[in-house]
Amino acid sequence: HQIIGLRVVTPEGEELGRVREIMRVPSNDVYVAGPYLIPATHDAILRIAPDEGLLVVRSREYLEGEEVR
Repeated sequence: HQIIGLRVVTPEGEELGRVREIMRVPSNDVYVAGPYLIPATHDAILRIAPDEGLLVVRSREYLEGEEVR
């Protein structure tokens, strides 16, 4: 419940959208934000800061192969 609505940004501050849904899959949760599917892994997510309203991801390029179709 603390993840929904967080702004998804890169370390450089580029905003990629807001988390609007959490998909539960066997391997790990996946956050849906804008056109992106963000695996809830340490590899993809650098920091989650609910108090700041942020979820910081590695980069947009990292997520390019994870777009919602």
